[in-house]
Amino acid sequence: MDTSSFTRFSLCWGSARSIPYPLPPGERQGEGRCNRLHGWSAGLISIAVTVYYAVSAGGIVLVGGFIDRHGPRGVLTYGVVTMAGSVAALGLITAPWQLFAVYLVLATSWSCLSLTGISSTILPWFGRRQGLAMTLALTGASVGGMVLVPILVALVQHRGFQFATMAAGAASLVIGLPLVRS
Repeated sequence: MDTSSFTRFSLCWGSARSIPYPLPPGERQGEGRCNRLHGWSAGLISIAVTVYYAVSAGGIVLVGGFIDRHGPRGVLTYGVVTMAGSVAALGLITAPWQLFAVYLVLATSWSCLSLTGISSTILPWFGRRQGLAMTLALTGASVGGMVLVPILVALVQHRGFQFATMAAGAASLVIGLPLVRS
């Protein structure tokens, strides 16, 4: 694997990691926004977030095996496509069942794009420099979060939550899919 491919891969992961968080601090995963927009209770939203984390944890256990059996391309493509769709859908939900459905899909995509998916994909490419490879990949994720989250927050503030989530979903497809497919 050449340096260019590795750099693109790291930036893709950083972009994908920041996409589910198009909200100001204190409004992670849409809790505050959903409460204000729909009047849903904090308890209902907290249950949806808990389901998201539980499904993500279960999915992470399976991702490494899927990558071993089928290769990373399909797993990462699924992750990018479903993350794009579920992030875009966050701005369109109008009923609690839709919140749960979107979070379930988002949880499976996050499992594919998490540390397990990335390490299962990157580490076989490197023999002696695996530590450096993971360090660079995680740095790419951090840079993606530092750059993209403020942009998404500005979009929410200036264009609205629905526009920001649709733009984030479109951006993740436009940026992420070519990087995963290369």
